[in-house]
Amino acid sequence: MADNRYRERYIYSSAAPKIYEEPVRVPRRPVREDDSQKQERRLEENRRQFNKVGALMACFITCALVVLFMTCIKYVAGYNRKQTNAGNMAKLQAEYEELREQNNLKKLAIDNSIDYNKIYNKAVGELGMVYADKDQIIEYKSGDSEYVMQFGKLPE
Repeated sequence: MADNRYRERYIYSSAAPKIYEEPVRVPRRPVREDDSQKQERRLEENRRQFNKVGALMACFITCALVVLFMTCIKYVAGYNRKQTNAGNMAKLQAEYEELREQNNLKKLAIDNSIDYNKIYNKAVGELGMVYADKDQIIEYKSGDSEYVMQFGKLPE
């Protein structure tokens, strides 16, 4: 062994022997007063940074709680508005049904007040109107619609 730094280990196989190097150990230097002051400064800076992050987190949580509170208030207000509208809707539906009933009664009264015999007698007697004869009626196919507009002479 030529050098004490190297120790040889032999492996009993076909592989070549590896040379083992022992790691060189560096002695720790003694703690000086300057190092302890640096550590104190680092600790103080870490505390300030932690307090800054803590303040930001508190601000974030406060904002989140304000948003949550406002959302709850809006939800309750919307729910109350919905309940009020539901009550108003029931009132309006009852009023609508009453108006519809009154309208149907008035329509029935108007339909019953029409005297068709009197209209027929006045049309035939005073105005000289008569029913159309078979030779006066012209039938033709008008298409899909039941509505007919005459723009020219009717086909024969």
